[in-house]
Amino acid sequence: MCVSAPTVTQPKVEAPVQSVSMNAADSTIAQREGDRQRRLRALSRFQTMQGGAMQGSEAGNGKVRLGA
Repeated sequence: MCVSAPTVTQPKVEAPVQSVSMNAADSTIAQREGDRQRRLRALSRFQTMQGGAMQGSEAGNGKVRLGA
């Protein structure tokens, strides 16, 4: 009869928690950049809603006599 000692596994050692501090200036710059990007997207949508040049009444009837 063979008697063996129980095996004990050692718990893993976890890394210490790292604290990250944010710089207020970095946050302000990121917020301004986000606002600028949002305004540019809104402006782009507004320009495409207008239809661009030479559409509607600006286009006229489209007939031009050439070489007259």
